Amino acid sequence: MSRVRDLYNILKWTLGFDLYSKVPRPMTLFLKEKFGKQKLIGAEIGVFEGINAESICKTLNICKLYLVDPYVGYTEDGLHVNLASDVEQKARLRLAKLPVLFIRKTSIEATSLVPNCLDFVYIDGNHDLARQDLEMYYPKVKIGGVIGGHDFSLERSRSLVCGIVRFAFERRLQLYGKSADWWLVKTS
Repeated sequence: MSRVRDLYNILKWTLGFDLYSKVPRPMTLFLKEKFGKQKLIGAEIGVFEGINAESICKTLNICKLYLVDPYVGYTEDGLHVNLASDVEQKARLRLAKLPVLFIRKTSIEATSLVPNCLDFVYIDGNHDLARQDLEMYYPKVKIGGVIGGHDFSLERSRSLVCGIVRFAFERRLQLYGKSADWWLVKTS
């Protein structure tokens, strides 16, 4: 993982811009196609350095984007994930002029602070909690809204994939996906 991050940082420094912030993820492009220029309220669970949040804000007409991240290390798929001490600061600097609201809490703790009128939710936090996040935030999404996320890969996280597929099956929802993104459109 550190070799990938090192290569990414070299490319970022050499090219002078952040590759990922310039290219919206597939779910963001789906949201743009679905909602057009409509003003949107959304949430991102798992913000890290804010690269995806920046892309969302620059691609969509965002009225407010709730950013939920406790910014603490955690265990995922049996491995401990450490966060550098400056990760939150990088996110806050990157997103300072955008319509975002940081909620420095776990997704469970933040549930009561995020409104029940969301157009979309993007889940990219702890993989072991993806199904739980889906259960907690699905009711907050409007009918016709979208809930989805990142890292839909059996190699990356079997528990995430199984939880999402089971959730969609139980509710008879069509599961969409492209690359590592996945999403569901709320029908009722």
